[in-house]
Amino acid sequence: MALVVSLASGVSEAKPRSEADIAVRRAKAAAGKGDYVGALAEFERALALAPTPQLHFNIAVCHHALMLAAASGDAAAIEHRDAAITAYRAYLDAAPDAEDRADVERIVAELTPPAPEDPPPAVDAPPPGPPPALREAVTRIDPTDEPEPEPEPEPTPAPAPIVSTRSPARVGPFLPVVLAHMGRLRDTDLVERLPLLGLGIRGGAFLGTRERVNLGAEFAVYGQPSDAKARHRLIDAHLAITTDFGIALGRGRRFELGVGGLLGVLYEGLSRDGTSELTCPTSRDGRVAQRGGLLLGPRLSALLLLGRRRNHELGLRITPALAVMGNGDAGDPPEGADGCGQTPFAEAGLPGGAALVTTVDLGYAPRF
Repeated sequence: MALVVSLASGVSEAKPRSEADIAVRRAKAAAGKGDYVGALAEFERALALAPTPQLHFNIAVCHHALMLAAASGDAAAIEHRDAAITAYRAYLDAAPDAEDRADVERIVAELTPPAPEDPPPAVDAPPPGPPPALREAVTRIDPTDEPEPEPEPEPTPAPAPIVSTRSPARVGPFLPVVLAHMGRLRDTDLVERLPLLGLGIRGGAFLGTRERVNLGAEFAVYGQPSDAKARHRLIDAHLAITTDFGIALGRGRRFELGVGGLLGVLYEGLSRDGTSELTCPTSRDGRVAQRGGLLLGPRLSALLLLGRRRNHELGLRITPALAVMGNGDAGDPPEGADGCGQTPFAEAGLPGGAALVTTVDLGYAPRF
């Protein structure tokens, strides 16, 4: 159903006319963008300052457009329908000789719901057509100190529905690539010299009216892509609390850069398929040793928001974290030995203490 907003500001005194004209220009700009809620507020302000028949008409058109944007049968649609009928009738009362009176009366008849006692329409009766394009009726103001009104926007053929973009939370998977102990791995032949690959899941809630802060958590498991037959390999996992602060960029606000951090616990295991070459492995079934630690670090993120409501997130995150690890299991001494001189991790060249663990991950998360 095509609707064209008829914009006017007929007023009687210089100052009210000036203020009403400013309100009308704002309403025109809002209507040109499909913001009929904003246009309705400005037209009602102009009507309170200096009422004219055309302003009643414009208010009716705004309610009519919002009715079409709402779901059929919804309470909001019924409310805007009744308000549109009232405003159209107010226009007809204020302008009894209006040239488009027949068209407006037809619109009112189409919008008015049938009474329960009314007989059903004939089967072969044609359905009501869309209202015709409504004529323009703009009243210029006279004071010379007023600026020329801005050019009117092109009439919109149909109101665009107002879509909310609020997303209180997000949750989704990510693929981490982890660089851990890379300096130490170059100095030992007992452990694979490979980055760790894995899978994780993260989620969180957005805080604040602008949804720039996200507080959440993540869990990931990753290991070196090796069959662990030639050397030992690392298998790690972490569970952490995360926080992010993002700023949307671009005309469509579809790019987001952010900073944040994480704080959590870290598990690290050392395993090998077959017999371990270490002096004191914990067991002979592939699990050589294990240990825990803490993980703390900052985070940089670059996000791309997809979809009509910008509620599908593709994200690249870089987290250079500091891991503080224990020494791990003491190990089982070989038969006939009195004890182990050092833990399996230390013998493999990965003693306890601080280590840099850098994670680069690519993830997807729907915002809902």
